[in-house]
Amino acid sequence: MTEAVTTAFPAPAVGTVRALGAFVQARAKEGEQVLLQRIPAEQRDAPDAVELLRIPRALGRAAGVAAYELECELLADHVDANAVRLRWGTLLSTALPFRAHPDVPASAREALTAVDGM
Repeated sequence: MTEAVTTAFPAPAVGTVRALGAFVQARAKEGEQVLLQRIPAEQRDAPDAVELLRIPRALGRAAGVAAYELECELLADHVDANAVRLRWGTLLSTALPFRAHPDVPASAREALTAVDGM
């Protein structure tokens, strides 16, 4: 990581990125399962049910992509501080619905609190 990233923006550790991405993906999968339990089996193919189930799936995918791209950026030879900031913000945004969950990775809790306060 370059000096500009560490002084201008507190970039997250790769382990934090991985943990937060996995956490959001797991919570999104849980949310999808809860929805599936509440939608009668014969209605799961209805347009409204299909649309509703897209929400947790999209959130999980967004978290996975943001975490992957952020990790790649952090491990690159020449780190783009702006790209790190934007991708970290995206990952944090996907985690906001779960900010009060007791299993939020401790390393991301402070950053989530800061984003939540904005």
